[in-house]
Amino acid sequence: MEVNDRDKYLIERYIKASLTPDEEVEFENRKGDTEFSREVIFQSDLRDAIFAVKRDKLKQRLKHSNNPEASGKRIFRLQYILAAASIVILVIIATVALLRYESPNVDQLYAEYFESPPNIVAPMLKSDEDKASTYDSAFQLYEMGDYKKADQAFELLRDDDNVQFYQAMCKLNLENWDDAKTGLTSIYHADGKYSKNAQWYIALIEIRLGKIEEARLSLTQIISLKDHPYQADAEQLLRALNTL
Repeated sequence: MEVNDRDKYLIERYIKASLTPDEEVEFENRKGDTEFSREVIFQSDLRDAIFAVKRDKLKQRLKHSNNPEASGKRIFRLQYILAAASIVILVIIATVALLRYESPNVDQLYAEYFESPPNIVAPMLKSDEDKASTYDSAFQLYEMGDYKKADQAFELLRDDDNVQFYQAMCKLNLENWDDAKTGLTSIYHADGKYSKNAQWYIALIEIRLGKIEEARLSLTQIISLKDHPYQADAEQLLRALNTL
């Protein structure tokens, strides 16, 4: 199975030794997948290579400081070789990492501009008590940030504009990118009350997935609409995107 964004997140947390108990269980379950295991090895080796370069440079620096009688030319030559080797290794590591992953700047842009919309539906709902209770509970779960349970609760409700949009936002908060984009695209094309909101979040997903050209097109379309609620944000984000 191809390594997905959730896998990358788990591997990063594993390398940093910051997995939660639930994430540890999820990580162990994924280790049976060949591609996942290879990615763990690659990322671990990547980290070790970076540490090795730094460690070797520090060792040589300590050796030189403890050996004042060493030849100046020899020290200079050795430092030059080490520096050149370090640069080559780091360039290779950085190049491979960039080819395999989105730029960290893309992640930063997404994090800076993404904000989960607040629950504005349940408090305004007027219906019979049973329906209100079922309906309200789904939105209250969303409001509490329990997106997994909220997603499940929305799944049991009759589809309407509110349910479709907030369920898509649950999937987005859960980093289920493909399902979130599918839901938001459907909302956008329906041209309902959440259409423009969906258009904005689609652009953010494209940025998060590194689909820069698609994101630029989406943002340009938003900017062209003078009454779009995200027009100013889209202008700022497009300028930032063009600096990458």
